[in-house]
Amino acid sequence: MNKKASFQLSINFLVVMIICLVLLGIGIKLISDFVIYADKWDTTVNKYYEEQLKKALDSGELVAVFPGHKTCNRGELAEFGVGIRNELEATTDFYISLEFDDYTYLGEKPEPIFIRGPYPVENNEKTSIRVGLKTSKEVPKDTYIYNVYICKKDVDCDETEWEQFGYGPLQKIQVNVK
Repeated sequence: MNKKASFQLSINFLVVMIICLVLLGIGIKLISDFVIYADKWDTTVNKYYEEQLKKALDSGELVAVFPGHKTCNRGELAEFGVGIRNELEATTDFYISLEFDDYTYLGEKPEPIFIRGPYPVENNEKTSIRVGLKTSKEVPKDTYIYNVYICKKDVDCDETEWEQFGYGPLQKIQVNVK
């Protein structure tokens, strides 16, 4: 009789251990899904930014940035919207590049957060794209200016490539870190 009770106890223990391992696996999977989702950059612009970009593009601009400058604390994210209006008479893939304006600056600076592209825009259509500048706690309190390059080709669109493949006027965004 005693052997039967100990046998049931060990089976119950094994069942409980299997259930615990399954729940642990499900918990790890959920946490990793949350981390992966948090790491993805969403390119959708909020409604207010989208309306302001639409106004700028409707007034004849090919490329617009809103807002042009933002103030944030160290460790925060400064978000901007970039608008593109395609007047190339065909559906075109556009690419974004954010470059720090002062190439001689070697210190810590805000990190650009954006998805390079492609952003396909049909002829005579507009699109709005969200970009950001993430400031770490080590970034000195200062004003940082970034050039926003919009290119018609998937190249490392910086000052030299923009002359050949750029679209619209060069845009600038400024973040004041306080």
